[in-house]
Amino acid sequence: MIEKTLFAVSTDETKYNLNGVFLEAAGDKKLRMVATDGHRLSWSERAMTQNFPLAKGVLLPRKGVLELQKLIQEEDGVLPIAIEGRNVMVQRGPVTLFIRLIEGDFPDYRQVIPAKNDQSALLPKAQLVGALRRVSLLSQEHNRGVKLTFNSGQLELMCSNPDLGEAREEVECQYKGKHLEVGFNYRYFLDVLSVLEDETVKLELKDEVSPCLIRSEVDKGFLSLIMPMRL
Repeated sequence: MIEKTLFAVSTDETKYNLNGVFLEAAGDKKLRMVATDGHRLSWSERAMTQNFPLAKGVLLPRKGVLELQKLIQEEDGVLPIAIEGRNVMVQRGPVTLFIRLIEGDFPDYRQVIPAKNDQSALLPKAQLVGALRRVSLLSQEHNRGVKLTFNSGQLELMCSNPDLGEAREEVECQYKGKHLEVGFNYRYFLDVLSVLEDETVKLELKDEVSPCLIRSEVDKGFLSLIMPMRL
């Protein structure tokens, strides 16, 4: 869960309420982590063996989550977690980790998730990653933009640079929808794809001004959202 949300945490210290991972109970015996930097969002949900005693969501700072991730990776097993006031205590053997919660309100992330993106594309992840990396060599550093053009049977990726020219590449896909051209930050796509175990990735779109949803067939509790950009 940490790996699938941490990359979306904002590093802009002026956005203090986005500088961490939001943790909340998500129904019966489920736990959810959400992170956003205002341009993208990542959500990961897991079933637990018992209900997590969390009356309301809490915001864990990025540095604290990184330390928690290290602690989890040391060995498998149950990890006792306690929340008291504005602190989280995690224990692993002789090591006790204290994390000071961020005081602030995490935005209502549900409002930015489209209710209906009726156009979808199924793409081979490895080919998509390779194409993104190749065409992005010509992207401009200040926006890292890539234009995605969806047509029946294929996706065209294009990056342009006034000093170097442009790069284009096509990836075969199963696309359901009308012709669509939309710009995104290619780095955001690579970050999401790097944490998915899937061989095939599903993109859900609506139009050129609406966010793209990325879903996993392997991990049904995962969802990522990327806002479009003008190119």
